[in-house]
Parts: sequence; C-alpha cells; structure tokens
Amino acid sequence: MQIKTILTKMFDRIEENGSNAGKLIDPTLFLYKLKNKHPPLRLYFKHKLDTNEIYLFSFEMKTSEQKQRESIERIRFKSRHLF
Repeated sequence: MQIKTILTKMFDRIEENGSNAGKLIDPTLFLYKLKNKHPPLRLYFKHKLDTNEIYLFSFEMKTSEQKQRESIERIRFKSRHLF
C-alpha cells in the first residue's frame, strides 16, 4: 500500500474521531501520536482545545525508541513556540 493512501486513512481517522484517534503523549501540550503497524508509521498531531482544531506536525517510519524520543522533543519544542 502506498504511503499516501495510508496517510489519507490516518487523516480520515483523525477527522472522524478527533483527539480520540491517537494516544496522548503530552497532557500539558495536548500532543497525540497515531500509529500504523504495516508499514510502521507514526503520525504526531496537536489538538487545540479553544478552537477545536487539529494541527499535524509530522510523520515518520518507526525505527527506534531513541528516534521516537528525539521526534517527540522536537515536536514539543515546536508546539511551545508556535502556540
């Protein structure tokens, strides 16, 4: 399956379920992670409560826990400075 198709399905899931589509990874910044198993993709997004908008930050192939921690820290930094 193409990455574009997989991402489209993930976006549809977020549109239908909102923040309930993903797993909360930072409760103070309302950052969420949505995972796909085959291929192993992670999609990171933020739910802005006051406007009920969802902001997509990035997606990546799952490779290691270290890379995941670095990605989450990078996204936390962006989220703090953008909003």
